[in-house]
Formats: sequence, structure tokens, C-alpha cells
Amino acid sequence: MINVIWHKNSLILKGHANSNSKGKDLVCCAASAIVQTATTWFNENDIEINKNNKIPSFEIKLSKINKQNQKYLELIYQQLACLAKHNKKYILCKK
Repeated sequence: MINVIWHKNSLILKGHANSNSKGKDLVCCAASAIVQTATTWFNENDIEINKNNKIPSFEIKLSKINKQNQKYLELIYQQLACLAKHNKKYILCKK
């Protein structure tokens, strides 16, 4: 299961959806696409990205805190929450 954890200035994703075999997991693919595409919305120095492929985990942390960046982070969370609403067995969002 993918766990999405929202903090005021960061968003952490941990785990794999395991909705299908490797290379066919559409829930994991969708979550990755949302996050990787959304990181392009930020200016390069406005965020810090931490990845750990062993756990696996992915964290987006705001380096520059302003209303626009916080709205971007909230929008990413909302998109993941929408994915979770339709795939409760594979992804969980927590604030």
C-alpha cells in the first residue's frame, strides 16, 4: 500500500500499491505520474526532493514557503486523495 502523509510544508509517499505485478501496477504508475509531473510546477530552489528506493519513499519538502508553493503541495495531495478514493485497497492519504 502507498501511504501519503501530508505535513504543512511537505508531502511524503511510502510504499508500493501492489495492485498488480511489477510493470503493470497502474495505481503506482498514477501516483508516480501525479508527483513527478507536479514537481515541475515549482521553481528549482523552492523544493527539496528526497528519495529512498529501498523503503521505497519519496518526499517533497518546501524550501521556500509561500502561498503559491503551499497551494501546489495541497493540489498534489488532493490529486493523490482522489486516486485513493477510487483505490482504497492500494493507497491511503493522511493529513
